[in-house]
Formats: sequence, structure tokens, C-alpha cells
Amino acid sequence: MRNISLRKTFPEKGGKLLCLSHSCLDAPLVAVSWSVLLAQYAGGSIHWANQIALFCATWLIYLGDRLYDVRAGASIQRTSLRHQFAKRFRKVLIWCAGFAIAAGLATIPFLREIDWILCLVLALGVGLYFFAFRLVKKRRLARALPLKEICIAVCFAAGVFVASGMGLRPAPWGIIGSLACLFLANCLLISYAEKDQDREGDPAAFFAQSGTWPIKVLSIVFFACWILVIACIMGNSDIETVSKRIIGIPYGLALGCLILINAKIDRVHRYAQPLGDASLLSPLLVLIPAFLMKIAGML
Repeated sequence: MRNISLRKTFPEKGGKLLCLSHSCLDAPLVAVSWSVLLAQYAGGSIHWANQIALFCATWLIYLGDRLYDVRAGASIQRTSLRHQFAKRFRKVLIWCAGFAIAAGLATIPFLREIDWILCLVLALGVGLYFFAFRLVKKRRLARALPLKEICIAVCFAAGVFVASGMGLRPAPWGIIGSLACLFLANCLLISYAEKDQDREGDPAAFFAQSGTWPIKVLSIVFFACWILVIACIMGNSDIETVSKRIIGIPYGLALGCLILINAKIDRVHRYAQPLGDASLLSPLLVLIPAFLMKIAGML
């Protein structure tokens, strides 16, 4: 029997600690945690069918993207740790994709009509992204803006909003927009860290081309996000102080972690994606204690 231990796959120190990222589970956890936080911030109820659907859809998208990169006959062989993992455990990831499809379909009877409509619009947007940036071989896109990363950030933030269950009623667009900027900063960080690999494997990535923005632009985006979210939260007198803290604490933590990763990019470039995505899991530091306190109050 073939030995498929992680020790042989990643002999370097710390490789096994990145399994969350390698199995594409970090992105759906980030999406769900921010969606639940947004639902609580807006004072609405949490629709768990929406959250399960969001988790499965995000996981499936990232699994599909990863499997596409390591497909048989691919002209470019990707060498990052997560692509090495995908090559070695390709069948496992395919089974995971099948499970995500089945679990996602099981949530359909529990989704509201408005959520269905928004999900279809979002699916169309994701499909256009894949066509424009993954399937089209000859790309003639302008390099003045990080179009690919902007599309990812917008789709991600839109998924968080749809799963929050707010429908089309008035929403905190400033918060949603600032979250999109935060996701964009993370995408740009990853693009910069992997620019050498992307020049051959993913030329649509912003930093894959020479002569684009310097790394300092990431810090500008980080601080722009911070100023925007603070202005939107603190400037709204209708929001309770508790709600301001709910959204402000994880946002500040994620921002601080991304700034630190940016400062040490030369040292952590191989782990930029898992570290950047892990920093976006900061809502769990608020949601888990709140959940435990709620459980304790019921006992």
C-alpha cells in the first residue's frame, strides 16, 4: 500500500500545520465567520441553511480552482505547497468536492426565494470570473488595476452578504464595501508573495507582470480599509455600542495581522496565503466566546 503520510509530502518543518489551507477549508471558514458576524451586526437572525450553502459553495469553488491547476495535461506545473498537496491527494479532494455538492444541494429546500435569486446572480458572477481569468488563454486585460483580485474580493464579499440573510433590505454597505477592500488586500498580498510562480502559471494575477504597484501599496489598502470601516461604524448613531465592538474587534485584528505579514513578506512568502486567510478568521475570536456564553446561560 502506498504511504500517503504528510511527513513525506511536506518534509519541511511546519508543512503539516497548513492542511487547513491545502484542503481549501480556510476560505469557506472565513466566509461563514464573517457572514455570521454580519448577521449579528445587522440585528438579524442567522439562517443556518444559508451558512451551510455558503460554506459548501465556497469550498467547491476553491477545490475546483485547485484541481483545475493540477489537472492532467496542464501546461504549467505549479510548485507551491498547496499545489503539491493537491497533486498527491487529488482523489481525496475530488471526493471532498462531491461531498460539497451533495451537502449544498441538500440546503435548497430551506433557502428563501430572495436568497435563491441572489445566489443565482452571484453564481453568474463567479462563472464570469472563471471564464475571464481562468479559462481564456489569451488575456488582453489592462494592468493598471488588479482586476482579477477585485473580482475575487467582490464575489467573496457578495457571498458573505447573501448568506447573512439580509436580502435586499437596507444593508450596511459601508461595512460590506470595507470587507471587500480587506479581502482585496489579502488577495494582493498573496499575489505579491507568489508573483514568481504566477508569471507562468497565472499571468492574470496582478503582480505576475513587471512594472505594477510596489508592495507598499498593500499597506495603503490596509489603512484605507481601516479608515473606511471606522468611519462607517462610528458615524452611524443608530448602531449600539455593543454592535460596534462586535464588528470592530475582528476587523482590527485581521487588519493588524495582514500588516504584520506584509512587513515580513520576504520571510513568509511561501505561507502568505494560509497566514493571510488565517488572519481573516479573527471573527471566530468573537463568535466562539459569545456562543459559549449563550450555552452557559441556557444551563
